[in-house]
Amino acid sequence: MSEDTRSPELQVLAETLIRAWQQRSAPERDGFARTLGVPSEALAAPQSAEPTAPTADPEPAEAWLHTDDEGPRALPSSSEPYPSSVRDAVWEAVAPASAEPMDWTEEQVREASEALERRATVSGAVRPADLAAGYSAALANLLLDRLAPGFDRTRVAGSWSWTLKSERRAAVLRALGRDGIAEAVAEADSLPTDAPGRLLRLLLTDQELPLGSPRAVRALACSWAVAVQPERVEQVAELRRDAARHSALSAFDHLLKDGFVGRAAEIARLRGFVSEEDAGSQIPILTVSGIGGLGKSTLLAQALRPLLAEAFESPTAPLLISIDFDRRSFLTGGELELSFELSRQLELFFPETSAALGALRGSIGRARAARGETLKDESSEGLESVSRHGDEFAYEARSIIRNNGVNRRRMIVVLDTFEEWQRGTYRDWDPQAPAGRVLSWLSGVREAWDFRFGVIVSGRTPIPPESYLTAPGAIHLKELGRRDSVELLLRLGLRPEAARQLARLVGGSPLSLKLAARYVLQLPAGTQATFMSDFDGGLQGVNAALRQGLLYKRFLDHIADPLARKLAHPGLALRRVTPELIRKVLAEPCGLGPLEAWEAQDLFTLLAQEVWLVERRGEELLHYPEVRSAMLRAMREDPQQADRVRAVHAAAARWYKERPEPDDEDRGEAVYHCLSLIDPREFEAATANVPPEILRKVAQSAEDLPDEIRVRLLHRVGRRLSVAEAKLLPEGERQDWAAVRCDGLVRSGQPERAIKLWMDLGGGSRPGPWYAIAIFQAELWDEPALVREIITDSPNLSLRYNYLLSLVLDEHAPDEAHRLRGGLDILMRDQLIARKFGVEQTIECIYFYVIIERDYRHPRNIIDKILDSFDRYSFDATRYLRASAVLDRDVMARVQVTARKVLAGSFRPTSDFLEFVERRLAEAGVDGRATRQFRDDFAQEIEKRMRSAEVLGGWSDRFAQAVETDMGKLLREPHAIASLLQGLASDDPEWRVPLRNALEVAARTPVFEDWAAEQIAKVLGAWLPIDLRPDEFLKECRRSRRKAWMSAVEYIDRCGELPRFMSMCMNSNHPRINRSGHAYLKWIRLRDDYYRSVRSK
Repeated sequence: MSEDTRSPELQVLAETLIRAWQQRSAPERDGFARTLGVPSEALAAPQSAEPTAPTADPEPAEAWLHTDDEGPRALPSSSEPYPSSVRDAVWEAVAPASAEPMDWTEEQVREASEALERRATVSGAVRPADLAAGYSAALANLLLDRLAPGFDRTRVAGSWSWTLKSERRAAVLRALGRDGIAEAVAEADSLPTDAPGRLLRLLLTDQELPLGSPRAVRALACSWAVAVQPERVEQVAELRRDAARHSALSAFDHLLKDGFVGRAAEIARLRGFVSEEDAGSQIPILTVSGIGGLGKSTLLAQALRPLLAEAFESPTAPLLISIDFDRRSFLTGGELELSFELSRQLELFFPETSAALGALRGSIGRARAARGETLKDESSEGLESVSRHGDEFAYEARSIIRNNGVNRRRMIVVLDTFEEWQRGTYRDWDPQAPAGRVLSWLSGVREAWDFRFGVIVSGRTPIPPESYLTAPGAIHLKELGRRDSVELLLRLGLRPEAARQLARLVGGSPLSLKLAARYVLQLPAGTQATFMSDFDGGLQGVNAALRQGLLYKRFLDHIADPLARKLAHPGLALRRVTPELIRKVLAEPCGLGPLEAWEAQDLFTLLAQEVWLVERRGEELLHYPEVRSAMLRAMREDPQQADRVRAVHAAAARWYKERPEPDDEDRGEAVYHCLSLIDPREFEAATANVPPEILRKVAQSAEDLPDEIRVRLLHRVGRRLSVAEAKLLPEGERQDWAAVRCDGLVRSGQPERAIKLWMDLGGGSRPGPWYAIAIFQAELWDEPALVREIITDSPNLSLRYNYLLSLVLDEHAPDEAHRLRGGLDILMRDQLIARKFGVEQTIECIYFYVIIERDYRHPRNIIDKILDSFDRYSFDATRYLRASAVLDRDVMARVQVTARKVLAGSFRPTSDFLEFVERRLAEAGVDGRATRQFRDDFAQEIEKRMRSAEVLGGWSDRFAQAVETDMGKLLREPHAIASLLQGLASDDPEWRVPLRNALEVAARTPVFEDWAAEQIAKVLGAWLPIDLRPDEFLKECRRSRRKAWMSAVEYIDRCGELPRFMSMCMNSNHPRINRSGHAYLKWIRLRDDYYRSVRSK
């Protein structure tokens, strides 16, 4: 079609389709190409020399992103140029091949789109092709592209499934009204949809729901109907709760589907533990351990399933809570997200708490965001924040918990994937490791909610005996005894004699017994006895993994058909088997010679009969992973099999790569077989152009691959590696891994571990910005070899720690201090003037430089550059106060801040501070009535039982609200906040980690801890939170010394009393406190000198 023959309408349509292509994910574009009749290769992303800004999307980004476990993938720009050759292909594809008019008006297109949306409104999930059925491909794509932002889109079984978003569905239903809904349901009668969609249509036409429909399906359908049937709100809540309960019980039922025998003593121990009384102030913990395949999770299911069912029905039965530590949110959200999850599960037992607890979760989350707490990700502030907010939620929720009688029932928390969560990272007990944080969090919840409580941990998690009570009778699983093994085989369907003989040969691993039974049961009755008699006792006395491999090999060797037997063994190299793969891939390596299609089909049928080995899914056979993994390990080490396995991998890789129209599954198989063949040095080249989603699918079978390839693949897709695995990475990747892990350790409050790990794996490379933080926080100030690694020529450093190190090194390593300070001077001059720092880094540079050097004069050109960025940046309280200390009044007037965030973060819970604020308000001509009322309320409440987390949380917000109320419109003035807080020094979050670490070390001496508790009370005076009063503080220390001191040091610093407290503690003459306290007080003297000089001007 030539350029001059294109109608304006057709041109608009083609341009619309091009934009639609650019906004869709790779799988969608492939389907789009097939619909248009354009080769997929023609739709490759175009190269643009001058990339342009993406067009704004009217819907939230999530509607247009492909998401998975690793997060969203960004979309290509919607305004990129499009290759002319592809444009021509699109023009030809959309040109009308029929008499259907293509000159639709905009009104006609709008009406057609609305009609499709009405059909989707009264449906659940639909296929877009079904939704737009009856239109030409070109027009269908035009209509679907208009509708797409209003749909949630997922890929199911190789095709797209669209579900109208709930908000849009509700709006359309309300607009339709009763008559319009009936018409829409009638119009959608021929549109296929899923079960919730079918139930929705019944609900909307006032029909009864069929009996037996799943709870989750009914809950979803009813939730959609609530928009026009508000009387169903309570029904939806009840259905959702029932569905969640059913799901929890079904998870146990799934584990028990193959039956359960034996373990009577272990079951009795678990059930007895659930009903035991608490042992004083300690949390009792029962561990369940054992190697893989012995049935730890199945044991928990057998023991706890009836107790969970009883807990849902009985108002007095113990509560069972299961926390899945595979969830990433627990790693990032810490104690706060754990508290949220615990409260959600409690709602299943106490539905009357749902509204209140849900509202509290929302308010805590919003308040945290408003105070800027969600952005605090360094260990000096981030750990304090999530821990404090976890405490704040627990104590805010206590009235809900107690008023509804939740705490009258004993609670058991089951940590079934705890060991995997901390795998390879925390081999020795460390109270700052996640394991300690979780147990410390549980201790705080127990205290706040006054629960009777126990913990069951499945795995080999180390437990600190001085803080938590390891219950006697810990369970270490071994293989089943002979009698129980026979009983399990009998329940699986074997005859008594076969069961006894097989149990003697296989041993007592439940997994091995089930696989052996599966194999024997598929043998003809006449050959079972022969097969058993061929076995000898050669499997006894060897370890479980080797026994499994030998067992499976014997099974393979006893496959009756000789051709199927030749096929089965090397065929395990394939993850899936089809007749075509048998013919084109397996025939030659397996020595079968050329095969006709019918012969391959016959072999496929024979192999499908080996039900112990494969599971049939349509026209594919999938090997059972447990059989395949055990056999592949043995085959790779068997010289007779290794070459044949490699030949299968090579043939499979060629076959998948040469397929004419490969889908993502085919591409994944090609990559899998390629990785099974390559030398580790070829990994980068082999995976360079493979999309991440395909690599993630391949990684599901990573255990099948050689160790070095496996580790590199897992590292590439972002999986957690152990230190031992990381050592298998090439030097550059190993150093990158170590840098990321070390940064994470520093952020989680473990600087010493970070330094040690870097020394083991860093390999001489330059450490990143985390290194200066770790050296400072670990107080490794007199280790010249370590200090020398701090670099000063990168513009991305967190320079506040570099400056502080230059200060403390003056006494411990003066040469290194001189070198570091010289490097910082050069960096300041070059990077600041070149404008390579962001606003935050610029302020930090100026603040720490002027205090430590005391001779810095602001170059006007730097200030001008800062001014350009201020209107795009929002400060938290600490950085705002630091900025106000070093920048001129006219500069601070340009700083745009959220008043609530700065005021709440500036709050000091002392009478002196509130008097200071009242004076400033009076100077501004403000009455200050709300602030005075806040002062009275606060003074009254803190004398009761207010905790430090509540003071720095909700009460800091109330302070900010009071000041905002008093100042009113005055807050709009450029200098309002700066004038109110002028001269107020910021807190010192950088110093809190080394100081509390020193205090923790000293507190291991009971005499010091008792004495320090008294000093806390002295420096804080009358306004003393309940958890920092001497007796309560000592109780907190017994539960978790780390957490107690973290809370105390942050609170004392926020009160402005940390210098006085450390001066008092230095009287103890403890060497660690003297060292850190001396350095900190030196900083305070310099800081106060600077503030005095500023005030004098």
